[in-house]
Amino acid sequence: MMSQINLCDDRFDIYTGSDKKLFLKTYKAIIMDSTHASSSTSTRASPLTSSADLVALSQEISRLGTIFNEQEFSQKEKAELRKFFTVEVNQRKDILILISTLTNDREKLNYLKEFLTDQPVASATDLVFVFIDNTNVCEQGKKLVMWSENISKEDIYIDYGRLVNFVLNGRKLGDDPVIAGSPPYMDDTLYEYLKENGFKARKFFRNGAGQEKEVDGEVCGSIADVMERYKRPGTIILLGGDGDYGPRIRRALLKGWTVEIWFWKIGMAPRIKDIDLPGYPELKTIYIDIDPYYKNFMNAYGVFERKKYLEIYGDTVNYESVMTCCAEMGLFCAWCKFDNGSLKMYCNTFDNWRVVKNYMMNKYPQAQEIVQVGDVSH
Repeated sequence: MMSQINLCDDRFDIYTGSDKKLFLKTYKAIIMDSTHASSSTSTRASPLTSSADLVALSQEISRLGTIFNEQEFSQKEKAELRKFFTVEVNQRKDILILISTLTNDREKLNYLKEFLTDQPVASATDLVFVFIDNTNVCEQGKKLVMWSENISKEDIYIDYGRLVNFVLNGRKLGDDPVIAGSPPYMDDTLYEYLKENGFKARKFFRNGAGQEKEVDGEVCGSIADVMERYKRPGTIILLGGDGDYGPRIRRALLKGWTVEIWFWKIGMAPRIKDIDLPGYPELKTIYIDIDPYYKNFMNAYGVFERKKYLEIYGDTVNYESVMTCCAEMGLFCAWCKFDNGSLKMYCNTFDNWRVVKNYMMNKYPQAQEIVQVGDVSH
């Protein structure tokens, strides 16, 4: 149970100078100790009272933020304090009582900031968790590539392994990526492939009106599962742009999670890109527009008659070879493998064709033959 101290103004005024600092430090220790005690008892603050206390604390943090500059009271510190008080319910009222006895705003600020160094809540982790709304990603991504590369949507594919590695950017994956979708973008072949390659794949069918609602719900539920399983907040990466993700994102932000949204510019819902949490102006999503990066994880497979191409014979060069070549050179990968054993890499311009040829000849000198074929004129 919380130790109760009656902090009447006239009694607290007897503390000055070092005595006041000692009192504040001692009282804060009592509050912090009570947090540990409250975690092992069924006693809980009244939800209505606790919510009002949280609003009052948030307002006080905002008020102090208008008095002190960014160096004295940073946006990060404000956000961390709000996150801390969101989690720690039972001590809010006592903190408010004590703050109300302080007449100096500097003392109030210093007192609150001490919780950032001594708080007993779990610190954040570096783990990253990836959630993919496959329908969202495919619909908008294929349109972009179709317009940019003059290729039919039916010939365009996403390399999901490369997509995940791209958004991770060297960070540690906390659990298998979750991907949910519905036909035609999530057919049986893709579904089985993803399951066999380390994804938690979920497939749903659209209703009679062609609407797809279960996918959003599955992604939101999977995010909730991760937040429950991993008590230390990490980073949520959402590849999806629907506004329906707003409520789950807000809960994640309030629990101390970092939320990154990687999605196409067209189709990105403003209400999750520029999310609004009343009383928590510092809590924002991080949005990364993936339009400029599609060449890193998308490709086209088929025969493209109007494209210039490089034809390579032998088994030395495969899909990974050509995709790596194009990604490293900043080119879009369009390719096809033929029954005679040859592989063609298609290019939009002669300059691109020359870049691809030089790369492949230097990287794979053991290839049986690299033949210049097709329209390679300017």
